[in-house]
Amino acid sequence: TRPTTYIMTNASRNTAKTGKCFEYWCHHLLDERGYNVDEQISIGLRPHGGEHNVDLIVNHEDDTRDIISLKYQEVQGTAEEKIPYEQDCLQHACETYGYNSAYIVLAGNGWTHRDAYIGGAFDKWHITPNVKVIDYDMFIGIYK
Repeated sequence: TRPTTYIMTNASRNTAKTGKCFEYWCHHLLDERGYNVDEQISIGLRPHGGEHNVDLIVNHEDDTRDIISLKYQEVQGTAEEKIPYEQDCLQHACETYGYNSAYIVLAGNGWTHRDAYIGGAFDKWHITPNVKVIDYDMFIGIYK
């Protein structure tokens, strides 16, 4: 028999807890700034038919609504590869369910391609006009 060797390639999986704390913080920040915010809400179906739940919805006084998808990654991993799929699903939600815009907020130090996503390096091939990938500082600037 061959010996079994285990190699740890990822940091501990406390990312769910860290991500939830980030979500609570962003919700609190928006509340403090006077925004009407819904948390963990179903916004309809994804293009393939599955239910689409999002982190936050910002309801503006003019009856427009923004979707906020919060992505916190402290270590490198596969979350980066999921960003284009999230963009597509959020664009679908904007077009199908009447949301004004959507933001994917990247936070944490584990994003290898953060600057490429935020800078629009893939926009030539991936068109989602209602969806913007931003970082936390940009998020703070949008929701003053």
